Amino acid sequence: MTVQEIWGVPKNYSVRPETFYPYMKIGGMWLVKDVGFDPGKKVRIAVEPGRLVITSM
Repeated sequence: MTVQEIWGVPKNYSVRPETFYPYMKIGGMWLVKDVGFDPGKKVRIAVEPGRLVITSM
């Protein structure tokens, strides 16, 4: 996964898919100021029961 910059708003989808996929999006200047996750920086996501751990690479 790569931390990216987002400009504008995503396109609306008129057709609803037959299945759904969980989706999480995090954002804010705290990612840079408090954590050091600059745009383009690679991160690792560890999946554990009940939590996700995001670590800078």
